[in-house]
Amino acid sequence: MRFSELELNWGFEFNSLRMETHEKEVLNELKPHNNPLKKLELVSYRGIEFSNWVGDPSFHRLTKVSIDGCEECTSLPRIGQLPSPRKLIIGRMSKVKVVGLKLLGTGLTFPSLKILRFDSMSGWEEWSTNSGAFPCLQELHIEDCPNLVRVSLEALPSLRVLKLIKCDHGLLKSLVDAASSITKFKIDDISGLTDELWRGVIGCLGAVEYVSIKRCNDIRYLWESEAGANEMRSFGELLHLLPSSLTDFGIDGFEKLESVSSGLQHLTSLQRLIIQNCPKTTDLPEKLLPSLLIMWISGCPNLKQKISRGGIYWPQVSLIPCFRIDGILPNEI
Repeated sequence: MRFSELELNWGFEFNSLRMETHEKEVLNELKPHNNPLKKLELVSYRGIEFSNWVGDPSFHRLTKVSIDGCEECTSLPRIGQLPSPRKLIIGRMSKVKVVGLKLLGTGLTFPSLKILRFDSMSGWEEWSTNSGAFPCLQELHIEDCPNLVRVSLEALPSLRVLKLIKCDHGLLKSLVDAASSITKFKIDDISGLTDELWRGVIGCLGAVEYVSIKRCNDIRYLWESEAGANEMRSFGELLHLLPSSLTDFGIDGFEKLESVSSGLQHLTSLQRLIIQNCPKTTDLPEKLLPSLLIMWISGCPNLKQKISRGGIYWPQVSLIPCFRIDGILPNEI
């Protein structure tokens, strides 16, 4: 029998009958033979280490690898030397502390990989790459890896999309330092991201076209404030660090933010603006409103009246092709 996709799922229940040695013996026997394997998924394997066949050079056609819920493993299989993987997903492996040569190997590694995802790696502390790693990587998603603080990355010249959720600020800074061509940038709940650190991050995003920032609560006085340095109330100089080529911009969960007008006025290419859960925000970049194609405003009571029918912004926002207030068409309010 020949097949191109293989999923090995051990299930979530783990008891005394499933010993580590038995787990590996089973995995050893499950090696595919003489198959043009293109997709491999390993789920809930409970051995301490993987069999040598995972990452064997004979699987030269393998394009997607997913390893999820292998909670007892302390390291990842050496799959970096495989020539064809384009997508790699690794998740829920809490005992892995270091990602480096064990995964990558030496020399040119992951030569074809375009999408890389790490998720729920609570024990992960250190990540290093060599100079030949990830030459074609375009998208990187890392979520819920809060202890990853020791990061040593070589350049990621092809990276265009970066998404980080529930991670440390050190990881964010290391990634933007290694990738100078990011065009889509999304961060959510980044710990320790202060005003000074954020200035350094945003200054590296010279090619960015899409920005989304959520729940970064350690940012308190990143933008200049007429009230002083203890409360973030207006955008000011931060957004002047963003390129005027920015086409998409979104913010969510900035409870003290009052003004977005002055900091956005120079973004003359902006087409999509999303502002959510900013209850004190009172203004919009009036000069840019006619050029917007999409605007969604949600959880902003001080703006709602101004952008509804009869409000001061209504003549401009009524012309926006796709416009929603709290998820509702303005004509329905």
